[in-house]
Amino acid sequence: MNPLASEYEILGVSPDVSDHELQRAYRAMVKQWHPDQFHDDPIMREEADRHMREINAAYQKITEARELDEVELEEEEEENQEAAPPARKTPTAAIVLFVLALFGSLVLLLNPGSDEDTEGSEETLSAAAQPAGETLSSPGEGTNRTPPEPEPNRPVIIRKIGWMADDFVVDVWHNGVRVNDDQRRLANERYGACGEDVTLNLREGDWLVFNVVNNRMRWGGAAFFGAFGWSEEETLRFVSKAEDHRWSYEDDPSKVPEFIASFNKQGNPIQRTTNTWNEGHRLLGGRTKGLWNGDSIWGDPKSRNLWIKFKVVGITFPGADEMVTEPESQ
Repeated sequence: MNPLASEYEILGVSPDVSDHELQRAYRAMVKQWHPDQFHDDPIMREEADRHMREINAAYQKITEARELDEVELEEEEEENQEAAPPARKTPTAAIVLFVLALFGSLVLLLNPGSDEDTEGSEETLSAAAQPAGETLSSPGEGTNRTPPEPEPNRPVIIRKIGWMADDFVVDVWHNGVRVNDDQRRLANERYGACGEDVTLNLREGDWLVFNVVNNRMRWGGAAFFGAFGWSEEETLRFVSKAEDHRWSYEDDPSKVPEFIASFNKQGNPIQRTTNTWNEGHRLLGGRTKGLWNGDSIWGDPKSRNLWIKFKVVGITFPGADEMVTEPESQ
């Protein structure tokens, strides 16, 4: 008899199930028994919590016995989905973002505050509605500000960035310009928390801004944001650290446009997440070949919609002083 027969039974599969079928069965069970579905029924929520503990424990034992790498499984699953004919999908994420944006607009309209606050809110809403890839106007400017031109003697030191967020990142800006959706790739998704990878060429003096949101009603208000920069040689160039002065945040909507548009606009000192989601560290470790050693960072613990900035300065690594690219051809 298989020593894990009871664990397979909990997941509703046989011991000879394939790795991908096992993963799909686990996700189906999580979807069926997720406690958030029973928030209005305390008795069923308690029952769902019990089932989830059993499901997670069973899945962990089986994956450890099979020595499965869940990140590799997800990548293979994505490749299979890309190879298959595209299926018609309900744009759930788009609907959620639309509802959030609509709700935020109503709140700002119903609570205008002072003239100064209203002006700042309008600028923030304008920035949020801006098409991807267009530049962001700084406050008081009549035309869009263009990002700095890459200098030939500033080598590309980061080729890819990645993050894990609970709940998710709405938008990312590189040098004040919103990153296009086609550059973003969903790498992880766990219980609503999302991780992404983005292909970007970063140079010394660049900056990034992430708009991170969190639903305080989920999982006791736990939050998470961890990010990393990856080189062409597949080595870490940076990770999010609470004590790193290059990271800062802003949660005042009236100050957000300038915070996004300007390298020199410093926000509030970043903090280590107080009520964190520890699974995020494990997932980031899997995506960085076990090199992840960063922190989950956040702003004010009460903030649920904030903008986090990272300045690409002081990136040190062996050979950095000798890195000089050839001038680009005219």
